[in-house]
Amino acid sequence: MAHRKSITVGIDDRFFNIPTVVGGKQVSAKKAVGAAQRKGLGRGFKNIESAVTAAKTRSRKSRSGAPTNPSSPKNRTFRKKI
Repeated sequence: MAHRKSITVGIDDRFFNIPTVVGGKQVSAKKAVGAAQRKGLGRGFKNIESAVTAAKTRSRKSRSGAPTNPSSPKNRTFRKKI
């Protein structure tokens, strides 16, 4: 199973779980955000708590073998607004 790492970022009053592994390589938060913006961010979450909860839930499901959405893996909270 591939490791899925992400950061939670605030952009334009929404919060997003952004993968930090891009093209199979770990990248900086800035590069991860840029890649996600080029790909499309989706709707995001209204608050950071909801985003972090979703990331943690997805991480637990991933460890249990349940199907997961690859766009939001293990979480590392990045609280700086970008």
